[in-house]
Amino acid sequence: MEKKTEISVKSMLFDRIDAMDMKSLLSCLGAKRVKKTTGDILWDAGDKVTAIGLILSGRLQIIREDAAGNRAIIAELNSGELFGESFV
Repeated sequence: MEKKTEISVKSMLFDRIDAMDMKSLLSCLGAKRVKKTTGDILWDAGDKVTAIGLILSGRLQIIREDAAGNRAIIAELNSGELFGESFV
């Protein structure tokens, strides 16, 4: 939980939260650690998004695919950044 707390404190969402309170806060929010590997899809277009995520390590790409199967990277997010918040 230490690494999770350390990165969370760097996020603007937790900007005014004391590091000592972070563990309790994450527990109250129902935070859980989920490990993904390269190529995993978190959501497809049209899926209902019910949570937001905080990248603890690695990176996440937001990709749009057209009807012909052509892919375009819309955004690339890195450690400490939030994702999914605009869809909740």
